[in-house]
Amino acid sequence: MGIVIRQSLKGTVVTYAGAFIGFLNTLFIATHFLTPEEIGLQRILVEAAMLLAGLSQLGVNQVGVRYFPYFKTEDGRHKGFFYYLCLLPVIGIAFFGFLYFLLQQPLDRYFAAESPLFTDYYFWVFPLAVFMVYMVVFETYGNVLLRITVPRMVREVGLRLFTVAGIVLYGLGYVNLNGFVVLLTLAYALACLVDLLYALWLCPPRGCLHPASDIPVPMRRDIASYSFFLMLGSLANLLVLRVDVFMVSAKMGLEYTAIYSIAYYMAVIIEMPSRSTGMISMPLIAEAYKQGDRSRLSELYRKVALNQFLVALLVFFVLWINIRNVYAVMPNGAFYAQGVGVVLFIALAKIIESVSTVGGNVLNYSPYYRYSLPFIFLLGGLTVTTNLWLIPRMGVNGAALATLITVVVYAVAMLLFVAWKIKIHPFSFGMLKALAVVVLGCGLHALWPTMGHPVVDACVRTVVLGGLALWTVYKLQVSAEFNGLLEESVRRVKQVAYRVRR
Repeated sequence: MGIVIRQSLKGTVVTYAGAFIGFLNTLFIATHFLTPEEIGLQRILVEAAMLLAGLSQLGVNQVGVRYFPYFKTEDGRHKGFFYYLCLLPVIGIAFFGFLYFLLQQPLDRYFAAESPLFTDYYFWVFPLAVFMVYMVVFETYGNVLLRITVPRMVREVGLRLFTVAGIVLYGLGYVNLNGFVVLLTLAYALACLVDLLYALWLCPPRGCLHPASDIPVPMRRDIASYSFFLMLGSLANLLVLRVDVFMVSAKMGLEYTAIYSIAYYMAVIIEMPSRSTGMISMPLIAEAYKQGDRSRLSELYRKVALNQFLVALLVFFVLWINIRNVYAVMPNGAFYAQGVGVVLFIALAKIIESVSTVGGNVLNYSPYYRYSLPFIFLLGGLTVTTNLWLIPRMGVNGAALATLITVVVYAVAMLLFVAWKIKIHPFSFGMLKALAVVVLGCGLHALWPTMGHPVVDACVRTVVLGGLALWTVYKLQVSAEFNGLLEESVRRVKQVAYRVRR
């Protein structure tokens, strides 16, 4: 777990630096310079591009992680692994790009009534998606080499800074709306270029494409089968993740997309540490499968799930005790505060996902990976059905509740299946301790009186209640890895303070 913890810590620091920039951008800069409709346009363009990119990449991330142990060589060429990573999504981009342009007219009709602005910028989704695909490709190359910090910095910090620059230039009148969409696309292009340069510097591929004869025919067939399976799985999985935004836009308009997206962004902060931990643990899970080390696999499963669950709970706690204060200081906060329920439902979904995603990774790299497909398609149908039922009755809160229902069903199905087929589970007594701490902390928050200005109230609540929760988790020894990181952080702070005094 040593390299997992070190790289996860670095990745988490970078992720939260980006989250802070995103927090300022989403909650203050964007709401100041953009109208709700323009925020909704930005969000739906990015979400549509993510959907198209998720399908077009043909599971390149999972394919890369799963098969890299079979390509890895001492000479650093890795049998042309880098080139194969770059070539695999070309097929998906060509096929799904053609399908996207073919569906323009029916999609235009679907969004025309409530979100006509999206149809004006329909074609910009494709270049955005291409840059997103290759960001994933180059991140995967760093991931399998157990180096995630720089790619995470590009995605979480650099990309957000580029986006902020575009919003400010538009808000100050230096570019029009067309120019803003161009700048948004260029931001992803620049991030993609930086990732490429880092990947080539990290482990430059030598020579041209390696002879295909170096890859056994059965492995080639297995890779093709696995990619096709992941493409089908991504179709349903991406529907689960994105359909709520599209349905809110089509049924309610881009203004409500802005309300939903801002609330969703606040809740998504909860999963950010899990992204780093998950990325760095995936190659180790794949390696454990290759070596047939079941005890190592079980240990990784429990430890990663516990630490992700613990951090997700603590981040949720800090967010929830300050949610009213955040909306109180946000420009046009009274309008966007309609999304408080969205924050709660999505946050609960992300806490559950902090455990279930580990099980998903374990299953995806196991011989039983095909069995996850029926679950995913079932959930795809469940997502569409619940959104169609709940959005007309509950608005944006209905979309968030639909997501929570879907995540709960998927998590239960996934965890039960992994326990049945692979005979391992993620649960430990530490999870109950962490949950008890946060539940009691929320009770204290409910009794805590409001303390004047929202900023003052937020600072006092965070320091007192957040500090109390952190101290309790440490004393209860919920996680040895978490305690070790906390002790190391305190030690370094003391060292810095000592040097300052000298």
